[in-house]
Amino acid sequence: MDTDIYVLQAFYCGFCSIRHQPFEENDIPDYLARRVQLKPRVACTIHGDICGFVVTTAKARAFPAAVITGYFSLNNAAHTVAVRHCETDHFLAGYRFFSFDSTEQQDYFVQYLDSLLDSLVSMVKRNSTSHYDYPMGRWKGEGIKRHNNYGIPSLAPHYGGHLPPPTLSRPQRGQLRGHL
Repeated sequence: MDTDIYVLQAFYCGFCSIRHQPFEENDIPDYLARRVQLKPRVACTIHGDICGFVVTTAKARAFPAAVITGYFSLNNAAHTVAVRHCETDHFLAGYRFFSFDSTEQQDYFVQYLDSLLDSLVSMVKRNSTSHYDYPMGRWKGEGIKRHNNYGIPSLAPHYGGHLPPPTLSRPQRGQLRGHL
């Protein structure tokens, strides 16, 4: 899978900010389908691999896999896919619209996005670590809150009156080895 390269001919249909989307989750696909009708279609080429994809029109736009947060496959005559991405230094958070000549091409792009998102989720799960919050003024360990990477509190074991040793990441352990 790491060596797969996807190349698609499509139409780039512009951008829609996430700030204007409806609050109801079920209304978002209809809203996006209406918005994409107002956008001009520009021929583009999409080159992608497991690290992300590049959209080439008159200029190239790179979308790393880490910024892609989802997509909507819109049910319209233009075979449109709205790719959702988070805010970066170069882009506001929102949706990029791509339309295709056929349902098969749309499905191929959706398959690519699924593999991209699946590999990103598996990488996050594989690299998941826990960290501890140490509130000031509590020394008995009763204020320790354990969190995972997603910021969700999890059950912390009871440490009989002392603070647990900090968990070092792999790079931190390597730095310690260099200083010993």
